[in-house]
Amino acid sequence: GKPFMHKLLTFAGDEVTGVEGLPKGLALMSDRPGYKYIYGKVPAAGEYKYTVMLNGGRKVEVGFTVSKDLAQPTPFMGVLTWNAFQSHISSDIIKAIADGFDTFGLKAAGYDHMCIDDEWAKHDRSADGRLQWGPKFQDYEDLVRYVHSKGLKIGTYSDAGSYTCSGAQPGSYGYEDVDAEDFVKWDFDLLKYDFCNSIGGDTPEDAEKAYTAMGTALDKAMSKAGKKPSDFKLYMCEWGGRQPWLWAANTGATCWRCTADTRDYWDDPAYRGGVKQVLDVMKKIWAYQGVNRWNDADMLIVGLHGTGYPSNAGGAGHKPGLNYEESLTNFGLWCMFASPLTLSNNITNLDGKPNDLTGKTVVNKDYATDLAIITNQEVIALDQDPLGQAGEPIYDTKDYIVMQKDMADGHPALSVTNLSDLGRNIRVKLGDLTALKAGKTYKMRDLWNHCFLTTGKKVNKYTTNDEFVIWVPAHATYLYRFL
Repeated sequence: GKPFMHKLLTFAGDEVTGVEGLPKGLALMSDRPGYKYIYGKVPAAGEYKYTVMLNGGRKVEVGFTVSKDLAQPTPFMGVLTWNAFQSHISSDIIKAIADGFDTFGLKAAGYDHMCIDDEWAKHDRSADGRLQWGPKFQDYEDLVRYVHSKGLKIGTYSDAGSYTCSGAQPGSYGYEDVDAEDFVKWDFDLLKYDFCNSIGGDTPEDAEKAYTAMGTALDKAMSKAGKKPSDFKLYMCEWGGRQPWLWAANTGATCWRCTADTRDYWDDPAYRGGVKQVLDVMKKIWAYQGVNRWNDADMLIVGLHGTGYPSNAGGAGHKPGLNYEESLTNFGLWCMFASPLTLSNNITNLDGKPNDLTGKTVVNKDYATDLAIITNQEVIALDQDPLGQAGEPIYDTKDYIVMQKDMADGHPALSVTNLSDLGRNIRVKLGDLTALKAGKTYKMRDLWNHCFLTTGKKVNKYTTNDEFVIWVPAHATYLYRFL
C-alpha cells in the first residue's frame, strides 16, 4: 500500500525498451526526459520480480521486497562520537550524550541512535580471541541498559581489516562470527563497519566479500539469539572509492558511505571532505538508492564550529567551521539526499553552557541556531520520506545547483543551492521540474521559515508555466515543498 518508485536511467547503448512481469499495481512511466520509471503501489507484502528489457534483446531481472519488517525503512538518525570526542569517549560521556537526546528535543525530532565510534576497545584481543572493552567502558552492560532505558538504540564500531582506522583496536577480519556474536550478546542495535587496514584485498569484489562476511555473521548471530535479523543495522563505511552504491545491498548492509570523511569546511579540495566535495559525489548517484538501501554522505558538521578533532584536518589552511548559510546547506542537502542523519557535534552543550567533555572547554555560542536547524521537522521530513528517493539535479552549474525530490504524498521538494562566493539571484523555470504535473496549481512552502511564498498578504499560486527568481546568499540552500 505504500508508493514504490524505481528510476531506470538511460545510458548510451542501454536504452530501456520495456518491462515484463510487473506486479499488479505497478506501471512503467515514461513522462520524464532522461529516464523511465516504475511507479505504483503493491497491494500485499511479499517478494516480487520483474524484468527490464534493454535494446538488443538484453534483459535484467529486478527483485524487491515489500515488508513492514525492514531494518532501515527510512534513513537512521542519531549521533556519532568521532568528530567531537575521538579518543575521549567513555561510559560517562555516552550517558551524557544520551541525556542530551531528551534535554534538547533531539529524540522528539526523530534522532534515536547513539553510536560509539572508534577507540572503545583495548588494542589487543583476549587470549580466547575476543574484543575487550577499554578501561573507560568497564561497566559496558550498564551503559547499554542506560541508553536503551532512554528509548534509544545503541551502535558500536569495528573494521573489516586487521585494525580499525585509528589503529587503536583490532578489526574484525577473520573474527566476524566471534565479534558478531558479542555485538548481539552485548545487545547492540547497529554496527558501523569501516574498511581500513584491509588484508583481504582492496578491490570492489574484495570489499563486497569482506562486508558480506560480517553481514552473514550478524544475521546468524541474531537468529541464534532468537532475534530478527532486521532488528540490527549494518552501516557500511567504505568511503565510496569502490562505488558501493552498485553492490553494497548484496552484503546485508542497509546504508553505505559514499564519500570521504566529512570535514568542518565548505571547501576542502585536497582531502575532498568539504560540504562542496560531498555534494560533488552525491549529486551523481541519486538514482542508486531506495527504501532500505541508503547512500550515506557521512556525518553532519552542523554545530561543530571548528571545535572537533579529525574534522579539523584539511581545509588548505583555512580556519575550520561552517557559517550559518553553509550549515543550512550541510543539513538541507543531506536531507535532500535521504542520507542517514548522523550528528557529530557535542550535543551536550546545546544550551550554550561550557563543558570539557571533549578534553577541552567548549562553549557553543550558536547553540540556538544549530538546534533550530537540526530539529526542523519540515526539513527532516524530506530525509524521512517513505518513498526513499534522493534529490535529482535539474540545473547543475559551477555557480549553483537546483534539485527536485519526489515525495510519497505526491508533493515534491525543491532545493536551490548557491555554490558561488557571492549572493546571487537564481531563476527556476517550474516547467523544468518533471516531478510537477502540468495543469496543476501549486503553493510553494519555504521549509526553513515555515511559510508560503506570498505577494503582500496573498499566497502565490504557481503552475508549470511559471518561473520564480530567488536571491540566495553565498553557500546557502533554500528548500521548498509544492503543495
